[in-house]
Amino acid sequence: FTINIDDAKKLNLYADGVVKEIAPRRCVYTTFHAEPVISAASIAPALDWIDRHGFKLADDILCRTIKITFLDREESRLYEGWFPIE
Repeated sequence: FTINIDDAKKLNLYADGVVKEIAPRRCVYTTFHAEPVISAASIAPALDWIDRHGFKLADDILCRTIKITFLDREESRLYEGWFPIE
């Protein structure tokens, strides 16, 4: 998620780290599974789609865990990701 830097200050949500505001931009949005952490293989389909459609990755990828499951002691996570493009 993102939050406006002034709102973050009012809510005391930023600590000693750097907080920066990112301007809205075009992104490719997708959901994907990873077990249990994101690897290059997890995001390869999205990167391939971006390349096939003539776009370029423009900045850092933002991902968020939306579901964690455990089956037979195996952990699987469902992520949603935003891939900034130009």
